[in-house]
Amino acid sequence: MNSEIPPPVSPNDVDQRQPSWAGKTFLGRDGRARPIVRVILFAIGLYLVSGLASAAAGQWKRNAPLWTQLAWQSFFLLVSGLLLSWFFLRAFDGRGFRSLGLWPFPGWGKQLGIGLGLGASLQLGVAGLLIVTRAIHYTRDSAWDAHILKQLAANAWLFLLAAAFEEIAFRGYALQRLIDATSPGAAIVISSVLFGLAHLANPAASFFSTVNTILAGILLALPYVRTRTMWMQTGLHWMWNFFLGPVISLPVSGIHFGPTLFKAQLSGSAWWTGAAYGPEGGAVVTVLSLCAIAWLLWTPQLTPSTEALEAVE
Repeated sequence: MNSEIPPPVSPNDVDQRQPSWAGKTFLGRDGRARPIVRVILFAIGLYLVSGLASAAAGQWKRNAPLWTQLAWQSFFLLVSGLLLSWFFLRAFDGRGFRSLGLWPFPGWGKQLGIGLGLGASLQLGVAGLLIVTRAIHYTRDSAWDAHILKQLAANAWLFLLAAAFEEIAFRGYALQRLIDATSPGAAIVISSVLFGLAHLANPAASFFSTVNTILAGILLALPYVRTRTMWMQTGLHWMWNFFLGPVISLPVSGIHFGPTLFKAQLSGSAWWTGAAYGPEGGAVVTVLSLCAIAWLLWTPQLTPSTEALEAVE
């Protein structure tokens, strides 16, 4: 009975047949970095490029007025976030920029409009509840002349840049890869908790404000899960901040933005109004956020287009 003795296996052959520990840990079956690894790398990259963008804007406009400095800083941050997202999509995912969700897919205008309307409505609801419960008193702050309206329009532009960057940072590429790594529900919770923790350094931040910011993160992440685009969440974030600050005339996450349409004086309990942090630190926003989250979960109005689904596959 003849038998052949197999040749000895060299270490190189073993390496080719069995992936290394690093390969098993960081690479998937397709040879690409695992989604969670991409999320971590994206977070590190965003931290670095954001720091560089902020420093560059600060150096370039260091003698400019504060609003100009903030506007250019927000613009640099947004551009750096978009470029980094494009790089990761191409280099790590082999996808085009369309898959990020900021592309004019069919229905994008409607989604943006719903987001704008929802953000404004929620803050008008905040003002309404505060007025009904006698927790706020409004007076005319100043004459609504052309100068004031010009400043309000400038702040609207600033709020758009800031909201768009935050969406890119927390609910863009990173959220999408978290969904791949876990599940939509887990990804929403993780990104929202991180969003809440990121606001702990804001003036007058509290446990209640952090909980509300986490709820806001859930509220802002659900539109992507429902539509696979970022139009609705960006519009919602933009109008949430703009109406809360200049229109409703209250602090936005503990920060006062001027000018405002009215002079608002809070007189209700801090647990309800949020006191110095603004309504985002009070139960009034908790109630409305939960209602909005429930609507986003069950409304039949939000469906992804075929083109948007094909872009993320």
